[in-house]
Amino acid sequence: MISNTNSIRVIKGSFAVQGNAYLASAKSFTLGTTTSTSTSLTATVVEKTSLSGVISTDSLGENFSLAYQSRYDTAAALVDFAGAWSATLGPGTVNWSIGNSGAITGTRTTGCTTPGSCNCARSKRRWWMLL
Repeated sequence: MISNTNSIRVIKGSFAVQGNAYLASAKSFTLGTTTSTSTSLTATVVEKTSLSGVISTDSLGENFSLAYQSRYDTAAALVDFAGAWSATLGPGTVNWSIGNSGAITGTRTTGCTTPGSCNCARSKRRWWMLL
């Protein structure tokens, strides 16, 4: 997801990896519109140090740089994600509760309810899947 003062975009693409270089052919979707644009992404990885590159759409290029964080080298635990969460989305506030077993219950001030589950990905890295 890319955000600037004018818009928020989601980029979806297919990556090819060659050594420490990533190349992607993608589509950029501007949220709140029906606009999509062909996009390319190039990046370089320095293991356990950084990921940096350029996202190019038309003649515009946006640089990005991400720093390595060692906390992602440990496996995820549901207890790390459990608790109360909330967000203001559109016309209402959403409140979720995630239990230690991964069960999700949620309500929105507009009257909607949200059941679901959260599972730790089977990985030695710290990330989650929300369903």
